[in-house]
Amino acid sequence: MTALLEFECQVPVGGYEVITDEQPVIHPKDEIFRLLRARSKRTRRFDLFKVSSSAFLEFAQTPLTEDGFKDFADRYGPLDGPPAYGGLIVEWSIHIREMHRTVELWKMSNMTGDFSKVIRDFSKRIRTTVHDLADPHNYPARPAVPVGLFLKKDPLSASARLCIRPHSLVHALWVQLLMAIDGNVNLGACVQCRKWFTLEAGRGRSDKEYCSNACRMRAYRKRKVNG
Repeated sequence: MTALLEFECQVPVGGYEVITDEQPVIHPKDEIFRLLRARSKRTRRFDLFKVSSSAFLEFAQTPLTEDGFKDFADRYGPLDGPPAYGGLIVEWSIHIREMHRTVELWKMSNMTGDFSKVIRDFSKRIRTTVHDLADPHNYPARPAVPVGLFLKKDPLSASARLCIRPHSLVHALWVQLLMAIDGNVNLGACVQCRKWFTLEAGRGRSDKEYCSNACRMRAYRKRKVNG
């Protein structure tokens, strides 16, 4: 029996705005940093694992721009911490680059059948400690993936089920990626927009070429124009 997974996204109503902070908490006071701040204290809440099974791919392909970070936060909330604080722009860039790199390693592993590099890459991440994260000389550090473990009542069988609850959104995204690597999932690349999408064995066509119907229609219109 598989474990239950849950993570509650808390997204501020009205989304985020990008502001300049002259005195961020974890950096020297004479430096200026850009960060995301919620426009409202009200939030909408949903379970990430019920809404999207591949949000990690959206995250890994988020444009490395303030607008790109804001768009993702407006849909899923902050990477870590309370919803009012969306995080430093520089931290968003670091986390996205890390996940993009690991997804590329996974894609290469699927092609070659050799998973040693992606396993080694994540083993380094696991060995990172809280002290490593606190040391500015180690910044940017590779975060581990802390989760909470619980027992919950299965709504169908009434039996006790293991429930895995990541500590933050960025950790939930890593859990999604690890599950995809562990499971019978492959990566495809859309022939129209070149973005990655997941291909699950036994579900849908194995020769799928487009990530969405929108890309399929754009490709169709392009073929009509070109004759």
